[in-house]
Amino acid sequence: MLAAAAAGGALAVTGFEPGLVLDGQAAGNLSARWGMLAGGLLLLAGSIGLYLRLPTSAAARVETPFGTRETTAIGLGEAMDLARVAHWEFDPGRNRFRFDGHFLRLLRAGPETLADGELPPAEYGRRFLHPEDGPRVQDMLGRCLEDPDPGRPHEDQVRVRCADGTVRWMMLRVVRTVSPEHGEPLVSGMLIDLDDRHRMEERLRMFGSVIEHSGQGIAIAGMDGTLDYMNPALRRLVGVGPQEDCRRYRIRDFFHQADRARLRNEVSQVLAGLGMWTGEMDLVTRHGTVVTTLNHLFPVRDATGGSIAVAGIVADLTERKQADTQLRLFANVFAHSGEAILVTDSANRIIAVNESFTRLTGYGPEEAIGEDPRILAAGRLSEDAYRTMWRAIQSEGYWAGEIWDRRKDGSCYPKWLTITVLKDAEGRITHHIGIFTDISERKATEERIRHLAHHDSLTGLPNRFDLDGRLHQAVAAARRDGRALAVMFLDLDRFKAINDSLGHKVGDTLLIEVAERLRGCVRDSDVVARLGGDEFVIVMTGITGDPAKTAASMADKIVHHLGQPYALGEHTLHTTPSIGVSLFPTDGEDVDGLMKNADTAMYHAKAHGRNHFRFFDEGMNRAAAARLDLETSLREALRNGNFILQYQPQVSLADRRVVAVEALVRWADPRRGLVAPGQFIPVAEETGLIAPLGLWVLRAACREIRAFRDAGLGELVVAVNLSARQLGDGTLVDAVQAALEEFALPPSCLDLEITESVAMHDPEAVIAVLKRLRAHGVTLSIDDFGTGYSSLAYLKRFPIHRLKLDRSFVADIASDPNDAAICAATTALAHSLGLQVVAEGVETADQLARVAELGVDIGQGYFFSRPLDPAQVVAASRGNRPAGDSVLYW
Repeated sequence: MLAAAAAGGALAVTGFEPGLVLDGQAAGNLSARWGMLAGGLLLLAGSIGLYLRLPTSAAARVETPFGTRETTAIGLGEAMDLARVAHWEFDPGRNRFRFDGHFLRLLRAGPETLADGELPPAEYGRRFLHPEDGPRVQDMLGRCLEDPDPGRPHEDQVRVRCADGTVRWMMLRVVRTVSPEHGEPLVSGMLIDLDDRHRMEERLRMFGSVIEHSGQGIAIAGMDGTLDYMNPALRRLVGVGPQEDCRRYRIRDFFHQADRARLRNEVSQVLAGLGMWTGEMDLVTRHGTVVTTLNHLFPVRDATGGSIAVAGIVADLTERKQADTQLRLFANVFAHSGEAILVTDSANRIIAVNESFTRLTGYGPEEAIGEDPRILAAGRLSEDAYRTMWRAIQSEGYWAGEIWDRRKDGSCYPKWLTITVLKDAEGRITHHIGIFTDISERKATEERIRHLAHHDSLTGLPNRFDLDGRLHQAVAAARRDGRALAVMFLDLDRFKAINDSLGHKVGDTLLIEVAERLRGCVRDSDVVARLGGDEFVIVMTGITGDPAKTAASMADKIVHHLGQPYALGEHTLHTTPSIGVSLFPTDGEDVDGLMKNADTAMYHAKAHGRNHFRFFDEGMNRAAAARLDLETSLREALRNGNFILQYQPQVSLADRRVVAVEALVRWADPRRGLVAPGQFIPVAEETGLIAPLGLWVLRAACREIRAFRDAGLGELVVAVNLSARQLGDGTLVDAVQAALEEFALPPSCLDLEITESVAMHDPEAVIAVLKRLRAHGVTLSIDDFGTGYSSLAYLKRFPIHRLKLDRSFVADIASDPNDAAICAATTALAHSLGLQVVAEGVETADQLARVAELGVDIGQGYFFSRPLDPAQVVAASRGNRPAGDSVLYW
């Protein structure tokens, strides 16, 4: 063993320099760094131990695995001085203790104070060993002498009392040898100074604790991007367990595909010495969740200044981004800034600060260290609050809250402060860690959010929430004062055509201009609100005289002003309003009744030519009678089976092959002709007829699947839509199984689709039904994805195979970056969950190219084919494709 150590030691001595130099591997792990340093030092000590056996006054020749080489005591001594290693021998037979000059230098003793062999061996131990460590050393010497293996080293770390009164940690290493003089056992020992290492370990523990307790994610990665360290906050954020080895991952594994090229470029620039990089990116957790983060990247350098690793600080911006998305006003809610950190000792004196502290407060380290943190106080925290804060710190070891501080320049700012207490093994407080950040912008944002909670983000008008409160107050006041009240429900004619043809930007500009004209038409006491889209509500309060005449005059004024041309940049646009009016108390005595009747009147105004207003009256109930007639005819159609199915192909974008068809129901009414689903499906859902209609569609689709398979379309999958009623009546699974068995079909030929809104109505119940269907082997899809309010927590639990992008996003995907972003995010989310993505409503080559570029798997829409009759499906599969469908392969 010592021979091997000598070989390694010879190499170590050759290039050894004083001081600590960390290599790339050591930078990633504190314990690994110390282990490597200690191992190297012991290796060096083993080598020196053999060299000490040489004569001290002449050169010697040493046999090594690398050949015979000469060495001198002078060169060796210099190496031992640098390594801070001393050698001694204990001859138990003669009770004699001998040491070299390095021993004296390590113990800070000169030859004049202590001579080799001057004292009995036990006296050296009493004089230089710490009293608590003496018995351990004596025991180790006994074990060494009794060890049957004479070459086995024994070692321990001990405290040595030097001649100058200082106490230093040293490594004591002993091995049993044989005296060349008399052939009796000797104990050969080395003393290695480790005191600087102990002090460095203490400092590393302090800063390591700051990192471990930080609320921000912190990571260190090697030059190849492999993660060496992740603190608890980052592990929680990305879903890596506390015991899981982070070296399984690389930095890029946790970032969105779209950000990886940018990340690689920024890391390269940081490692090239261009300084720290700060920026936002989308982080993808192990659970597939996309989290927008603020990231700070900076290099870790070795003693020569070369980059050996990259370190990063990650801040979760999810809440800020959610507010930004919901209110559609903010490009950036919270400022991008790193957290300031200060460390105090047990007496609450600052002993360390980071760069963010200096940037935020204006105090440099030389000004802050040694001071009490009260130098930052703005004087706004009362003594009672201050005492309460410190009681929590001392009793619970933690406090977090909002306080005001003062910068060096005298300016005050609010900050969010977290104070954590660190204790030693005996439970005594050793340090306080304060982490804080400027929340000035967040405070301003909160005020802005409070405003936006009651106002429309585009026009600045009161929104639906605020309108509801104001209308309730107005109705209560009108009832109390015995006055009339008018509610006008306004919808812009042809707005959708303008929005679709010229884009949302022009449409939004038009809505802003309409809002301004409405403000100019009404009185100060009236309320103008925007419900959403192109719908507005005007509430006329405190009406005196003839309410109908007053309301008619106002409505006529609005029709005139809103009907004037709109000069918007290079466009001159025309739109007109359709207005419905309801009066309190004649048309309704509460808010819901007034709004409902004004809405009904507006639809009648739109149905009777638009560009005018109509009052609500009982005659409008005739529309309800027409709806009842439709319901009666629908019931009769169900009895007579007056429905047909058409099928629209679903095409693999990889090879343009038809992989499935969606069954679409049509009502073949003898009196009305072919009725589109949009006219009768809502009635069927409201009346409960959707359940028997859905069962008819399911059985009819299975019957025609059987016909398709008999005609040679054995692999064709047919998608059938399910309603909320079908999912909730408890018989769906049995009905599906019965239909498949009746027509001898495998479950894989059937794809059942539910809309996103249906899935989220009662997600727990839906999940239970879908699991039973999947257990039978049926394929499952979520339709119209993006139009509802899916919870990702539920989405990952749905046992589905596909997500279908709603046509409303696909329609403008080539021109609207928002729609493109939604489609890209949905596709990435679906693929991360192992789902296929189907794009509905693909009608143009541009739309096809864009969805294909985003990685969508399947397309459906008029670009490929209009809905086909069953006979056309069979004919197309045999090569007789309908006109315009030559791009398909069956």
